[in-house]
Amino acid sequence: MDIKFFKDIDENDIVGGKGANLAKMLQHRFNVPNGFVIGANIFNNYLDENNVKNNINKIIQECDINDEKKTEYISNQIISILKNCNISNSIQNEIIENYKILNSKEVAVRSSATSEDGKNHAWAGQLETFLNADESNIIDAVKKCWCSIFSPRALFYRIKNNDISDIAVAVVVQKMVQSNISGIAFSTNPTNNNTNQIVIESVLGLGEAIVSGKVSPDTYIIDKNNNIINKEIKNQKIKLVNSEWLVVENGNSQKLNDDKILELANTIKEIENFYGFPIDVEWGIENDIIYILQCRPITTIKEDKLINKIKNAGDWKFYVSRKFNWFVENTEIYSTLENIQKEVLGFELAVQNYLCLNGDEYSLDTDFDILCEKLDRLFNADVNFFDKFAKIEMDIVDEVNKYIDYLKDKNLSQLDSNELINEFKRFNNLYIKSFIAGMTRPEDYLTKTLEEELINQKYNKNDIDNIFAKISTCPNEIPLSYSEEPLDLLKIALESKNKNNIDELIVKHIEKYAWIKGPLEFEDTCFTKEDYLERLNNLANDTIEEKIENILQVRKNNDIKYISILKQYSLSTKILKLIEAIRKFIFLRTYTTEYSDKLFYAGRHTIFKEITKRTNVIDSDLIMLTDKEILDIINSGTMSPEITSILEDRKKGFAMIWIDGIVTTVFGDESIDIQNEIAKEFKTTDDTYDNEDIIIGDIANKGKAKGIAKILTSYNDVYKVQKGDIIVATMTTPDYIFAMEKAAGFITDEGGITCHAAILSREFNVPCIVGTIDATKKIKDGDLIEIDAYNGKIYKIK
Repeated sequence: MDIKFFKDIDENDIVGGKGANLAKMLQHRFNVPNGFVIGANIFNNYLDENNVKNNINKIIQECDINDEKKTEYISNQIISILKNCNISNSIQNEIIENYKILNSKEVAVRSSATSEDGKNHAWAGQLETFLNADESNIIDAVKKCWCSIFSPRALFYRIKNNDISDIAVAVVVQKMVQSNISGIAFSTNPTNNNTNQIVIESVLGLGEAIVSGKVSPDTYIIDKNNNIINKEIKNQKIKLVNSEWLVVENGNSQKLNDDKILELANTIKEIENFYGFPIDVEWGIENDIIYILQCRPITTIKEDKLINKIKNAGDWKFYVSRKFNWFVENTEIYSTLENIQKEVLGFELAVQNYLCLNGDEYSLDTDFDILCEKLDRLFNADVNFFDKFAKIEMDIVDEVNKYIDYLKDKNLSQLDSNELINEFKRFNNLYIKSFIAGMTRPEDYLTKTLEEELINQKYNKNDIDNIFAKISTCPNEIPLSYSEEPLDLLKIALESKNKNNIDELIVKHIEKYAWIKGPLEFEDTCFTKEDYLERLNNLANDTIEEKIENILQVRKNNDIKYISILKQYSLSTKILKLIEAIRKFIFLRTYTTEYSDKLFYAGRHTIFKEITKRTNVIDSDLIMLTDKEILDIINSGTMSPEITSILEDRKKGFAMIWIDGIVTTVFGDESIDIQNEIAKEFKTTDDTYDNEDIIIGDIANKGKAKGIAKILTSYNDVYKVQKGDIIVATMTTPDYIFAMEKAAGFITDEGGITCHAAILSREFNVPCIVGTIDATKKIKDGDLIEIDAYNGKIYKIK
């Protein structure tokens, strides 16, 4: 018999996770409303009788979860097929007969997938439930449950979790509990993974009010010694009764009294003990009796699973630590998506595996191999590929620049809500485009490929080093703000030294460059007049003319040396194209980034500012939201309680995890736990040298200097740098300029000869060693060190 009541079901019956769990609990005397399960075999027979199974499986194989429209199209195809299938009269009669035996006018009809509610994949919210069904529509509800296994969200979930085999679906038919109070309970606190805490969420009426998101529930936290340790009471304005939404009177009161909270908590403990792992329970109360409606493992406690997934992906290489606000980080996700890159670039270099764990960034070597394969194909197919790639990036910068100028003159206060929404969308779309350049950088591929080509052409190591030394500099046709700003300040210092009035010059300098100070971080900061006056004071006794002449001469020599190297060697067309591309992308690496940063700064000071004026959301909260959440706020004029609770977790921490091209985001304490666990295993390096007092890196600018090490971990550290100190940082950023102008040398953990520190070291004519991996760990603040940038070594002097 393929339809069984809960009391008769055993472990050999194919009734799906939900059906099996309800049967187990009822048989172990937990208060589960009685019901029966239409077994998965009936679903399979339904497909076989209508001869559609092979066709459906074939269609599923074409599904691509990265293509939302295609997934939806395939879902509609399959559901259309199923709707035209007939359920045999014998099955219909059997369902109706068991419905009558259940002796409940109204029933809940729930999907129960055969891979559902296991420890790995809970399928929570992926399948359908139909409440208040009766004899007239129960057959239709069963058919809809069968269809729900092929909904777009269920297809996405199946493929993402490698559940693409023949998953059948059973259907649970259960007495309908018309709950006057209902909710969800967790036997372990899912927000902090505290196993000693039970969390209960409660609403008036049916629990669908929580699932649909239409009502914010009360939240009660109980420790397992039966102490209620926290209550959060929410104002409930509506409730679901039968199938009707009703207005709630006195919705500010506590929904579940203390005695019932403790009674329910004890039941949750008993169920957890029965299963032996943390569980998530849906419950309802009718006539003061607690009913357990369904139960599944808490799969939201996912650190261990995620950590194992990360570890199993490969040998992660720690890259850098830098943390931006969530709006910026979320934009990074968009910029790595294949469909968006194809739309903007005409091709894709999408990220496959990457970690950003509260600012700690990691990559896999295998991803670089994938990138190289893609670029090889594109370059071999078109020798002018990198010229076209560079032009796309230049065109984006031009578009960004024009939009920034447009924003300066735009009076946003005159826009109505729809116009402000459209302006925000325009900004957001352009910001995503501007971000793509930073996530598709080909410089490492170019330098690797050029070196291989030169070796193939029988050039020796000295020649190769000579070629790279001359081409790895920025062209000077278009000035970079990051390197132009210190030169312009030196020119102001010269005017001041010559006793000329500099007030107007500083005002213009602020207008042009103030945004450089951390535009992507949490605080809304920019350089002030006081900052510039202090820097000018530091330059007062310097040989300003000599510094200006040195920077201009370095730039001039860079161009001369670049042209001379092209004449000195007889180079193939392919090598010349690679050299030209390296030269362009070294420049574009910084140029595109600074305009992307400048665009965010401009948007934050115009569009974001206007949104804060019209809503109750402050800037520091707004930048922790996604574009879609911001659009919701513009529409509603306020921030929903759901977003407010998410916001608190994001402020604690956030992690983005790319594994095989699929992005997972984690917030709050869980993200910090993942960060710490991964750091233990991968944020370390093998010693490639015997002497702990010698650190090795790559030479970015030759020279020697001895001085006191100052470790810079954030902008606030720049103030401790004194003249003649040596800066040691994971990486330098433009807002470090205040310290870099005083320093006798630069050392960085990451970066190559084209990074920010390298470029400024050449213009400031100070020794610089980059790519040390862990100088910031091996050198302590205040250590006396010597930087030998002739040999790429740093010595700790005792």
